[in-house]
Amino acid sequence: MDLAPRRHPAALALGVAGIVLVALYLVAVLVVSGDVPTGTTVLGVDIGGMSRDQAEQTLATELDDEATTPIPVTAGGASAEIDPTKAGLSIDYPATVAVAGGLVLNPVTLIAHLSGSVAVEPVVAVDADALTAAVTSVADGVDRDPAEPTITFVDGPRASLQAGAPGLQVQIEPSADAVRAAYPGPLAEPVALPTDTQPTAITDDEARHVLTTLAEPAVALPATFKVGDASVNVSEDDIAATLTFAPDGATLKASVNGKALHERLADQLSTVETSAVDASFVVRNGTPEVVASKTGLSVSDDDLAAALLPILPATAAEQRTATVSVTTEQPSLTTDQAKDLKIVEKLSSFRQAFPPAEYRYKNVGQAAEYLNGTVILPGATFSMNDTVHERTAANGYTEGTIISGGRFREELGGGVSIITTATWTAGFYAGLERVESHAHGLYISRYTAGLEATVAWGLLDLRMRNDTDTGVLITATRYNDGVLIETWGTRHYDEVTSTFSERTNFTDFETINDSGEACVPSTGSKGFSITVTRKWIKGGSAVRSETIPTTYKPTPNVNCAP
Repeated sequence: MDLAPRRHPAALALGVAGIVLVALYLVAVLVVSGDVPTGTTVLGVDIGGMSRDQAEQTLATELDDEATTPIPVTAGGASAEIDPTKAGLSIDYPATVAVAGGLVLNPVTLIAHLSGSVAVEPVVAVDADALTAAVTSVADGVDRDPAEPTITFVDGPRASLQAGAPGLQVQIEPSADAVRAAYPGPLAEPVALPTDTQPTAITDDEARHVLTTLAEPAVALPATFKVGDASVNVSEDDIAATLTFAPDGATLKASVNGKALHERLADQLSTVETSAVDASFVVRNGTPEVVASKTGLSVSDDDLAAALLPILPATAAEQRTATVSVTTEQPSLTTDQAKDLKIVEKLSSFRQAFPPAEYRYKNVGQAAEYLNGTVILPGATFSMNDTVHERTAANGYTEGTIISGGRFREELGGGVSIITTATWTAGFYAGLERVESHAHGLYISRYTAGLEATVAWGLLDLRMRNDTDTGVLITATRYNDGVLIETWGTRHYDEVTSTFSERTNFTDFETINDSGEACVPSTGSKGFSITVTRKWIKGGSAVRSETIPTTYKPTPNVNCAP
């Protein structure tokens, strides 16, 4: 008797079909599960069936342009671009291929690979600090502070209100996230960076209130100052030119520029104000005498501003009047202070000659006018440039010969070195402390070698310090062919002496033939070095000494062709 079970034909058929399907699945797995499965793409680049090395190389080649294309961004109506390389964004090709490779066991994924429709997102490498820096750079060009409302005066005395505008600030971290999410593209439109708005501290309503209650009434009528016995009219134009408004917390605060108002009212105030006169010195019969100082009368800038501001809201003419006090103005150097300087005797004298020339006469004379009567207070430092002013036509100077670039040139202020040399030499023998002095680059025979000086505005100065406890007066007198500088004060030393070394280190000159219009001819002479030693003598002995070395360049022999 046969007891073996009998299989149902349908069951047998299903078993066979299952075996076939499994076999087909395994075959499909084997087909798509190489290094990179068949049908794999990254941003449209097919890398299916490639080895990992091949896939990485292919992606690097095909996606390089896309990976480095600038990312367009917008914020607050402005447009910009972010360079992915500088922003620390790049495609990690090995990591991308690793995600795409390996066995494919999921049937759905398997079918997708067989149909060639599996797109793998690229793995992006991010340098967070670089990305933040790139977004911040864009923000720097976009961010703006709130613009507070402003009140100004236009077309003369008419108040105008400019409405405020909110500020804008790019949100850095969310913007960095948005840029990262959009990389590497391609992008249908620029990345919109999220922003915050910042409201103004002053509302337009508050600004309008200030406009109607103060700014507009301020220039609707003139004002009047009672200053001593004078009545000073302050016009609407004067008010508009000196009244300003500035943010102050939640409102606009008005202020008056007292200095500007004083200048505008100067002609009217001249009947009241008189300038203080400093004490000065005059030399009579070889003896310095003090010329007494005088007090003045003045109106302070602050008082003018303080008087005007409170009456500006008033709309009736009789309410727009204020009294401004007149104060006594003290001189900066009083008679007693001048006497205390003990300027009583001559300290030194030096006369520097010069070949007569109109420009020398004018420029030396102008500098002498500025210099004459200068007082160097105890401990103060004298500056030649500050005293004789910049050499311009407006300051009274004309063109003359100077040294520039190792040659003689024509320039404004030529000849001022003559009086500079005389001033330095007189200061030298007066015992003034040398702070800064510069000899000419080329030796000029009318000067004492090693004891002469030049100045150039903004470059070279003559500065001497009065290191005593008494004052020093400088007087300057110009002649047709020279200038005399004398110093006056109290002697602290018996004498100040000078010793000159021999001339050494001679250097030859060159000959230059020039046809330029600015050419100034000169006779060649050798350059050399020399040293001057100064000693302060007291009680027969030197209590101080100073050595001043000078090196002159050779003066070229310049021939100017016609």
